[in-house]
Amino acid sequence: MPNLLCVGTAGMSVWFSRDDGETWIRPYIESGLYLEARVWALSAHPQRPGEVLAGTDSGLYRWNEGDQKWTHLPSVLDDYDIWAMAQAPDDPDTIVVGTQPAHIFVSTDGGKSFTPAQGSFADACIFVGKPRVTQILFDPVDRDTLWAGVEIDGVHRSTDRGRTWKKVGQRINSEDIHGLAVIRNGSKLVYATTNRGLNVSHDNGETFAFQELDSPW
Repeated sequence: MPNLLCVGTAGMSVWFSRDDGETWIRPYIESGLYLEARVWALSAHPQRPGEVLAGTDSGLYRWNEGDQKWTHLPSVLDDYDIWAMAQAPDDPDTIVVGTQPAHIFVSTDGGKSFTPAQGSFADACIFVGKPRVTQILFDPVDRDTLWAGVEIDGVHRSTDRGRTWKKVGQRINSEDIHGLAVIRNGSKLVYATTNRGLNVSHDNGETFAFQELDSPW
C-alpha cells in the first residue's frame, strides 16, 4: 500500500495524498463526510493499515482506504467538537478523545462506545470561550500514563490509561497549552509549548521551568 498522507482542515474536510504530497484530493460528500466539515484531530495506527480516524465538529469518523469511504461512529461525541485524539500504541481499539468544551472520553472497543473520564477541567475562558483539549499523548516511557494539554487550563496527567485525570504543571509560564512531548534523554523529560514559549519538566510533569530558545520570538 502506498504512503497515505492526510490533512484535516477547519472547514474543508480531510485531504489525502497518495504520492508523498505531490498532489492532493478531497473526497466528495458521497464518501460519507460533510464536504465542509471542520476536522481538528486525525489518528492512524500501524496495526490498522488503510484506516484513519477523524475527529470533527459532528462526531467521530473512520476512513477505509479500501473502499475510500468514511463511516460515522455514533456516540456521545456527536454532541462535542473533537479537538484531540490518540490510540494506544499497544492497542488500536483503545482511543482517548479530547473535546471542546474540555472533556476527555475513553473507548476500549474501537469507538463503538465512549466513557467519560474522571477529571476537572475549566469550563470558561476569556480568550476562546469554552476551553478545549489541544492534545492527547500516550507516554512512550510509562505505558499507563497519558498527557493532555488544555487551552486554557494547563497540563493534565493520567496514570490509569486515561480513566482519571489530575492537573499538574506547577510554575509553567502559561496555561495556554499548544503541544506536549515526552522523551527519554538520560532521564524522562516532559515538554510543553505555550503561547509564551517552551517549558520542560524533570519530575514527570509536577513542575515545569521555562526553556529559553536561541531564536526570535
